[in-house]
Amino acid sequence: MNERRVFLKVVGAGALAAACNPAETDSTASGSEATSTSATGNSAATGGAGGAGGGSNSTDAATAAGSGGSTGSTGSTGSTGSASSASSASSGGGGGLPAKYTVLGNVADLVLGTLKQAGQGVLLGLDAAGVYAMSALCTHKFCDMNPKGQVTAGVGVRCTCHSSKFDNNGAVTQGPAVKALDHFDCALTAAGQIGVDKTQVVAVGFRAKVV
Repeated sequence: MNERRVFLKVVGAGALAAACNPAETDSTASGSEATSTSATGNSAATGGAGGAGGGSNSTDAATAAGSGGSTGSTGSTGSTGSASSASSASSGGGGGLPAKYTVLGNVADLVLGTLKQAGQGVLLGLDAAGVYAMSALCTHKFCDMNPKGQVTAGVGVRCTCHSSKFDNNGAVTQGPAVKALDHFDCALTAAGQIGVDKTQVVAVGFRAKVV
């Protein structure tokens, strides 16, 4: 009987102690929950900061891309320059002459009464009336008397292929050629440049007046 009383006394004391300290138990549990919540909050904050950093990097990349695009647009000035150069190149034959003329020399390079081998199948001449241009192709076998011709001052030109001769105005003075040389349209600039249009045959007496 005494042993049963002792057992009941011990069990009753334990139950009484638990009943008297419920706050301590709840406090421990709450502390654990608060710790867990705090850790979760810290993780979320860290993740948020990382997201913000990523956003900042994306903004920087976009800014850099925009700057690059602006620079590329500035580079288009080169295209404008190229278009301008092409326009200038097609504006004429040089020195303000219409495009049909090809500049083959300057009045300053001519000697009065002597033909000049100007190249491109043309002979240039200067007399008291002005400047004129003739075909350099011998009318016999069409040898080009620029590389295959001999000019004599005050006389004319001889074709070295078959020895035909022409005077300073293109008339035949010795065969085998029988036809005179054609004269071409020509024009002068204020600077003395001589433009020749080989597509336009003119009269033998045509001259571009020297101003």
